[in-house]
Amino acid sequence: MRFLTLLLVTFYLVSAHAQQVGVNNPSPHPSSVLDIQSSSRGLLIPRMTKTQRNAIANPADGLMVYQTAPDSMGFYFFQNSWRFINAEGGGLPSSAIVLSDTYPNPNLQNSNFAYGGRVNFPGATLTSIFPVVNNIWQSLDTTVASYPPNGTTEALSTWADSVFILAGGFTGSNAGIPFFKFNPTTNRWSQLNTNIQANGAAAVRVGTKWVFFGGFAQFPSGNALPATIFDVGNYAITSSAALNDSARRFLTATAIGNNIYFWGGQGILGSSSTYVFGTGYKYDIVANSWAPMSLSGAPPSPRYFAGSIATGTDVVIWGGFNPSLSVLKTGSIYRTATNTWVAMSTTNAPATGTIDPAMAYYNGFVYIISGNETKRFDPVANTWTNMAPPPYTFNGQKFSYDGNGKIYVWGGARYFAAGAPANTGYVYDIASNTYTTITTTGAPSARAGSAICIGGANFLLVWGGSTSTGFNPTTAESLRTGGVFYINATNVLITQPLAPLYLYKKN
Repeated sequence: MRFLTLLLVTFYLVSAHAQQVGVNNPSPHPSSVLDIQSSSRGLLIPRMTKTQRNAIANPADGLMVYQTAPDSMGFYFFQNSWRFINAEGGGLPSSAIVLSDTYPNPNLQNSNFAYGGRVNFPGATLTSIFPVVNNIWQSLDTTVASYPPNGTTEALSTWADSVFILAGGFTGSNAGIPFFKFNPTTNRWSQLNTNIQANGAAAVRVGTKWVFFGGFAQFPSGNALPATIFDVGNYAITSSAALNDSARRFLTATAIGNNIYFWGGQGILGSSSTYVFGTGYKYDIVANSWAPMSLSGAPPSPRYFAGSIATGTDVVIWGGFNPSLSVLKTGSIYRTATNTWVAMSTTNAPATGTIDPAMAYYNGFVYIISGNETKRFDPVANTWTNMAPPPYTFNGQKFSYDGNGKIYVWGGARYFAAGAPANTGYVYDIASNTYTTITTTGAPSARAGSAICIGGANFLLVWGGSTSTGFNPTTAESLRTGGVFYINATNVLITQPLAPLYLYKKN
């Protein structure tokens, strides 16, 4: 009895008339093979992923599926190739033009589009949101009129209000670029102000004041200059009180509170040891006053390209160069409370001297990278401790400290140090005492003496530098290129030259 009831229901729901099938319809339309009627349910055709759809062997023209993932979800039918059915309705008008980034484009050609030629956009750029991952490089835009006009070695940089600000350095024997700013989120340059006399100057930030001291307008001639103060808040330039001093460049500097300590440097008359300074000054930015640093105790011997770091109460100066003594592996501690110097212990100190050693102050200790060694120096106990060695020999590469326990080193050794221009680098994590190399994929070309600066928590800027390790790189050797290394950034706006496109017109 149950079988008979099921059979009757089936004949009621599905009727066949001359090779036609009706579902819920005893009278299928004469033009149809299958005629389905319902006021409460729909028709489900096969549902599958894109991979499954593409795996169908020899699909017939007219075959239809519903694609569920991973992209362009919706109905597809096959006609020479799989074609997406416009879910929004309407489709493209008969006169539609489509620009493609590839040629030939089979999908367009199989959808009634005829190729109409290549389209060029001379000088045009495309700005798009670039999904950034860690540990990648992006080249700096070189197409805009506000791009710095000269290649520069030893330019200086700081980070302020989401932009990098660059200035100084030198091109050949002349002072370098004026103040420029670079926005890494838009990849754009703009010029801020006039040039400064900054061939070999030192610069230190105190609040919004970026203070430059030393350097020449031209080498080997020039005059001693007061400090130039650039306000990163309003881009105004002022000068400090006058200072009766001999001109010097390649000095070192650091700040404690409102006081900036400048030390050493090379004199104006050449590289003879007679013209290497073993003196320094304290500049009080609030009082706008200068005072010589005491020579009581054991101050550092005359040197330039030394490294210096503030501990909060004292100044530690290490390394550097003196033509009579070569690259140095000595240093001193300036006790600001007593205005006296104490020689740094040489027991277990770095065995190899270096110019501009990579230095950072972290949790009560000074960390120094020199040669093939990393050392931790205790400025109170005056003792050294061995740390993990760097992956590459440090001979004066440029570095930047993020202020939070990580030192970034990049590029090649400069000037009279061993080595050559390079485009390799690494990050030293002080807390974990570990090194991580920086990728070279997309990195700027090999160079020495570039500007390098950390931008917040997201960016590392590399700019300029030289293809030579000579003492005074020529204009031809000074580079006008650079890059931004993304440390921890997402969805950055990137502007790039617009590539050729290919025009297709609907038939």
